[in-house]
Amino acid sequence: MNCYKIINLLALCIFLLTACSNGLNVASPSHSSNQDNQHNEVNNNVQNPYIVENDYVGEQLELVKLLNLSIKYRNEANSDEFMKLISSEPDTPIKQMNTKKVVDMKISSIGEITESQGSIVTMTTTENDSEGNLVIYVFRKLNGEWKIYDID
Repeated sequence: MNCYKIINLLALCIFLLTACSNGLNVASPSHSSNQDNQHNEVNNNVQNPYIVENDYVGEQLELVKLLNLSIKYRNEANSDEFMKLISSEPDTPIKQMNTKKVVDMKISSIGEITESQGSIVTMTTTENDSEGNLVIYVFRKLNGEWKIYDID
């Protein structure tokens, strides 16, 4: 694991811990409360765990589309297509798809997105879980295409 990744993850964790301990809602600043309410209403429907793409633009939208595809392939148990979303870098820690179906996913925060890397923190609920878990997605851009590098 390189130092840059460790520093980014530590900063993101500190940010989340601070926000959670203050009782703040950590949402992307580009969202209005009306958009958040619509987003939450759609995602509370167990039949539709996808993130509303209309709420995002640019690089954020590209990463959200990648998240939605990962949900789709996990829920379809399509490991081959899911693994195509994963970085081909040899040091990526992802070697297989999680087999639990995603029943709900909400974005808690979007980290800084650079030309080659970005991160999104989600609250993700999977089948047979009563509460969601914080999940950090790290993305890397390779040859002009975003891929999932790590899921923590």
